[in-house]
Amino acid sequence: MHQKKTKKHLSSFYRHTDKAFTLIEIMVAITILSILLSMVQVVLISTINARDFVQAQTSVDRMGERLLSIMAQDIHAAYIYELEEVCFSGRSLKEGDRLDLITNTDTLLDSEDKKSDLCEVSYYLKTNPQELGSYRLMRREDFFIDDRPLDGGYSIKLYDRVAVFQLRYLDPKGTLKKSWNSKDDGGLPRAVIITLGLYSAPKGSSLEILQKSIRNFNVCVPILVSSQIPKKKPKKPEDKPTPP
Repeated sequence: MHQKKTKKHLSSFYRHTDKAFTLIEIMVAITILSILLSMVQVVLISTINARDFVQAQTSVDRMGERLLSIMAQDIHAAYIYELEEVCFSGRSLKEGDRLDLITNTDTLLDSEDKKSDLCEVSYYLKTNPQELGSYRLMRREDFFIDDRPLDGGYSIKLYDRVAVFQLRYLDPKGTLKKSWNSKDDGGLPRAVIITLGLYSAPKGSSLEILQKSIRNFNVCVPILVSSQIPKKKPKKPEDKPTPP
């Protein structure tokens, strides 16, 4: 009798354990798995976006500091040349400010046969046709000083995602001026204040996002040499030969 009950219980147990999952149980399991995978995907995408954002910000910061360093090096070494024309000019154009000067820094154009102790240098903006609202920061260089210090030479692109390029000039009285002319203002300014704005949003972003992503960099660059135009020395009268 006891043996029959045992066989009956075992038969019932095997029938219970051999029972397959129902369709509802499978759907519930798939739904839970999908939710878990979606959460993992969201976390992964957020992590990747955060990494890309940090890398972009770091890259823009390095570029801004590098550009300011290049411009500061040229402005530090601004030179008053004995020219009747303008040898240091700062003015505002439609795209942004422009600076033309004579400096004694080394050339950025890698050419061994074209080097000079003094060269003409210009900084200005040029429209970037590949991105709406962006400008290219250009540097013009002419290793040969002539009677047209604001023209000639070669231009190279330093960066192509510039939003703001603003220059201010400090005169001997401590007043900031929006423009400068060495001929009219009597020499060089005491310092030049540079404001450079770069876009940090990814390329292809809308104009609204680009405007919100501008990172500004500022530096005050003192001019180390004398700000006064050197006076020409009067010619000594030639001694007339005495008659014998």
